[in-house]
Amino acid sequence: MSLSVFAEDDPGVVEKFIKSHSSGRTVPDALQGLAKELDHMRTSILHKLFHSILVNAPSRELVLSYVAKLITSNEKRAQIHVEEKNVAGDGPMINLLSVLQQLCIKVKLEKVDPYYAFHSQSLVDYSKDSRLTFTAQEAEEWQKKL
Repeated sequence: MSLSVFAEDDPGVVEKFIKSHSSGRTVPDALQGLAKELDHMRTSILHKLFHSILVNAPSRELVLSYVAKLITSNEKRAQIHVEEKNVAGDGPMINLLSVLQQLCIKVKLEKVDPYYAFHSQSLVDYSKDSRLTFTAQEAEEWQKKL
């Protein structure tokens, strides 16, 4: 998950790729090649890996717990000012987002519970997130009605 085209995530990957693949080409060309390879890794390898693990019923809950932990561990990314050392870099989060989007492609909307995020058994807690019109008490009362 941590492979990234962003130099701040792993400067060694970018430096090594540019040195070994830039034979006469410009740096943007080398970075474009790196981006293509990482995109292939994200769309093929990571997606297939997650899909294979999720298809296996005994490991499904562990993977869902892992993804939920990744999301909750990076809640602070939504803030304007964030300590970069306390959250995952942009690359791993883009990789996760890409995998989750690809996993959703074959999901039929009729099978999705639109209120899952508000259930007490939801793996990610959204109760502290801001609301447009509800106060905290009104939101809690509405959630109890579900």
